[in-house]
Amino acid sequence: MGAVFVMKVVFSSPKKATSGLAVVPVFSNRRLVGASSDYRRDSKGQLARCMKSAGFDGSKGKTLTQHDVIGSAGPGVHLVGVGKKGEFDAEMFGAEVMKSLGTVGVKTLTFH
Repeated sequence: MGAVFVMKVVFSSPKKATSGLAVVPVFSNRRLVGASSDYRRDSKGQLARCMKSAGFDGSKGKTLTQHDVIGSAGPGVHLVGVGKKGEFDAEMFGAEVMKSLGTVGVKTLTFH
């Protein structure tokens, strides 16, 4: 039997998020859409530079965590690659997030 962990999940707009690691879907070619694009704008290019320097392009299943993001009130932003926009699957997105963060001690996630 695997380990059991408890994690608080919050759904919020980026402007209202004040706690928890922000979970942001990134589509192919580093494309942030909807509420996620607020992070791109508010970080004044920090997230774009971070993704580029890490070679993170939004490929499905890839993740990247950036702490102390400019313009974010929370402790950091967890970028999750979801592949092509037309192939986005919200259930699989949630599963990827839990797989990538389930063992690192994160207590609160804020989805946008």
